[in-house]
Formats: sequence, structure tokens, C-alpha cells
Amino acid sequence: MQRIQPDSAISPIYVLNYAKEIIIPLNQSQRTELEEYLETILELYTEEEYEDLVEDIVYHYCKRKFDIEREESVKLFYEIVGDQD
Repeated sequence: MQRIQPDSAISPIYVLNYAKEIIIPLNQSQRTELEEYLETILELYTEEEYEDLVEDIVYHYCKRKFDIEREESVKLFYEIVGDQD
């Protein structure tokens, strides 16, 4: 008969095969490149379209260029837009 150990006896390494993603901020040249790209995008869309369209556009651009996930890319987008106001 096999004895099942309680969760506390199992190493956390094997319980959760999960690594917290480390977010590395953009360097200055990457941020400048993103800001220039956003200038073009923001000329084409209104604030009402940000959530529906622009967030996706920014995410795909950041993923392709800098390998940044959605949460961080959207955060950067609103941070840059806020700095421009």
C-alpha cells in the first residue's frame, strides 16, 4: 500500500512548477523607440479607442520588439500617455 504524504512534506519546487516572471524595465533607447511609435498611434486613435484597439496594438508591438507581456506593455502605454499630458 502506498502512503500519501501531506502537502507540507512535498518540496515547493515540485508542488508548483511556477517561476515568477521578472520584469525588466526598458532601457532609455527602447523607451524612446516606444514613445516615437506611440506618437504615431495616438494620432490615429481617440482616447475612447484606447482600451478597445490601442492596448492590443501596443501589446503586440512590445511583444514583438521587446518580448514584454500584456500587463507590462499596457502599463507602459498609460505611463507614457500620462507623461505626455
